[in-house]
Amino acid sequence: MAEVYITKPGQHGTLYLYRITYRNAGQDDHERFTTHRYAYNAEHAIDRFYDGAEDDGWQVVSAARKRRDNLQHRETAIAVE
Repeated sequence: MAEVYITKPGQHGTLYLYRITYRNAGQDDHERFTTHRYAYNAEHAIDRFYDGAEDDGWQVVSAARKRRDNLQHRETAIAVE
């Protein structure tokens, strides 16, 4: 069976592409944004988001592995709110 997630080799194993959904921490919940990060797991993806330059004033809402078919799998998504 072919790999369903988007991956690439990393220094310590397989890196998965994560879709990070985030919002402005100082405002209401209406407007959300997305970005992508390669990481070993969801917690690592969130850490990489906050370590980046675009973390100023943002709050992560969820992180989910990105699938090749663009479907989201609930077991690989974590809600942060």
